[in-house]
Amino acid sequence: MHSDAADRLTSGLRPHQKMLFTSGGSLTLDLELLLEEDVKVDVVRRRETDLDIEIAAYLHAAPGAQVSERVVWLKTGHGNIVYALTVFLLERTDPAILASLDRYFDEPLGKVLNHRRIVFTKTRMEAGVVVCAEAASVLNLPDDSPFVARRYVLADSGASVSQADTIQAAVIEVFSPAIIPVVARPDA
Repeated sequence: MHSDAADRLTSGLRPHQKMLFTSGGSLTLDLELLLEEDVKVDVVRRRETDLDIEIAAYLHAAPGAQVSERVVWLKTGHGNIVYALTVFLLERTDPAILASLDRYFDEPLGKVLNHRRIVFTKTRMEAGVVVCAEAASVLNLPDDSPFVARRYVLADSGASVSQADTIQAAVIEVFSPAIIPVVARPDA
């Protein structure tokens, strides 16, 4: 994410907001440390479906491949803070990991992976400003409200306890303006 576009996007943010936005570790842990409170998960939807063309291209996978989709809100006592869509490619994710995610569906993804001692990495991170009507609706904002968002490929790093622990997923995180607001650039 070291690009001119990313620099422009983060130039008006405070240091703690930049840290959250560019973190390669567990977003949940970073949020808990920053906010000094537990982060909970509110599951919006979980389902198995076919991989759409856009995410297929991002994961270098075949459109129509079977995926497990998980949409959640990360929230604190102060409300919803991050809307997250995770799309697990079933053919590249260990069934035991998927079973853990099903069993602990109401836990943050990073906590489930850490509990299984799966060392993961975030690659191909991209950042931008998006419109997300579903997030806007929950936050009582107009449907065309802009949000700061990032997406990345979540994969095992190869350093996990078990070599069978494989995972590949596309993750899209949309940040509530209360956490990371869209900041107008001075040159905009």
